[in-house]
Amino acid sequence: YQVCPFEMCLDASLWVDDIICDYNYVFDPNVYLKRFFAEGVKGDYLFLVDEAHNLVDRGREMYSASLYKEDFLKWLEFHLGVPGACIMEDNPLYDKMFNLDSSEFDNLEVVDG
Repeated sequence: YQVCPFEMCLDASLWVDDIICDYNYVFDPNVYLKRFFAEGVKGDYLFLVDEAHNLVDRGREMYSASLYKEDFLKWLEFHLGVPGACIMEDNPLYDKMFNLDSSEFDNLEVVDG
């Protein structure tokens, strides 16, 4: 048999009193330990956070969204049915999105969708 060490540790974590891990597994919404923190799961937990001074930067990184040009072009290609190169040619939307001056970011508004 082959055993995944990570999955084995997750299974063993149900039977232990202490877990030592990176705080990603507690705070990051994409990788947190769902078996402990999922909605409807209750438990008394105590967290001892080492390197707590890094939490602000790590939290900002965990909860920030990014838009990558390549992913956006793939999305456009899929939905418009034309190659990305055609989308880039003389397209005002492309020009506006990918040629922003850094000062223009101050005026951008976050919209919940």
